[in-house]
Amino acid sequence: MAKKKRNKSMMTAPSAKKYKSHDEQERGYIVAKKLLRHFDLDPKLLEIFTKRQRQALFTLGFDMPAVRAEREKTVPRRYVKTMHEEVFKFLKTNFWGAPENQLSYMELATQGVAFHTAIGNHLEDGKFEGVQEETARLIVDKFKTVKSIFHEPFVPLFEYLYRLTRSYSQVNFRLYGFYHDWERCGITALGFLSMRLKIYISVQENESKMIAHNNIERKAFRMIVTDAGNMLPLWILIRKTRIFPDAKKDDGFHIYIQSHVLHRFKERMDVLDPLARNLILQHSLSIGHKIIATDKQSYFVCWAEHGTPIGYFSFFINGDDLVINTFIHSFGERIYARRKSAVQIAKTH
Repeated sequence: MAKKKRNKSMMTAPSAKKYKSHDEQERGYIVAKKLLRHFDLDPKLLEIFTKRQRQALFTLGFDMPAVRAEREKTVPRRYVKTMHEEVFKFLKTNFWGAPENQLSYMELATQGVAFHTAIGNHLEDGKFEGVQEETARLIVDKFKTVKSIFHEPFVPLFEYLYRLTRSYSQVNFRLYGFYHDWERCGITALGFLSMRLKIYISVQENESKMIAHNNIERKAFRMIVTDAGNMLPLWILIRKTRIFPDAKKDDGFHIYIQSHVLHRFKERMDVLDPLARNLILQHSLSIGHKIIATDKQSYFVCWAEHGTPIGYFSFFINGDDLVINTFIHSFGERIYARRKSAVQIAKTH
């Protein structure tokens, strides 16, 4: 089932914030040169433009992204602070294009996108003449060779945020997602409007019910894909033909996971930290569906981050629900047994 797109809210009104022109111009000039080098253009082309034109081209029109909770007191402050720090770290330490050019995603998302927008607008408005116009058109045409410079730094950032929010999510407690919007955050020293990407961390409370199997009743939690960029939350379904190829109706089973599975998964995968376990569990049962069948039973594959199977989830069908009921460690049973034996030996000495 396709996820519905989230409607963007109205942008907030700009504040009276002003930016220092000199530092802004210097950073914008450096980033513009990096951007030209990325497209195999000579950075000296920028010298063709007049001082006034360069002031407009190098103005910071996009401020640094900010991370906030969607609603106060729904996300622990330490989580919001950590995610904010992780976003900045990711944008500053990952680079677009050749690493030796050192054009970070942060630079591209701020001064880079601002330069791209400004030179395109000036060309369209006829503010260049002669050689300046030819140079501006050369640069703008080069920019068009990529699908959208505007989205280049944000696609990998959103992929990273997807993993980050799922790492903090617990299917038996609370799940975190994110969506974004653009905010008018101020006026530059030259009077230009400044925009900022605002990332909101959202919360989805779990849904649970008691499900009995083999005369044992356990609490089970419904699996969900939470907010992802502009996509709204979506309860996870798996087509019935994935389980029963000859099924007459191809509607979906709701996926539930019993509390017993969470204990078993934690016990058998204790070599991983909780964040990694949360991510692997959700990935395997949401977007990473793969089912293998044996003579007696079918299983969901449990994936590690790089696509290596690390275990299997068994399940049973209960009406319109597919219920995960245990976790089987694929290659780690002997490792787990050795670790357990080593702990017991250590306790006796």
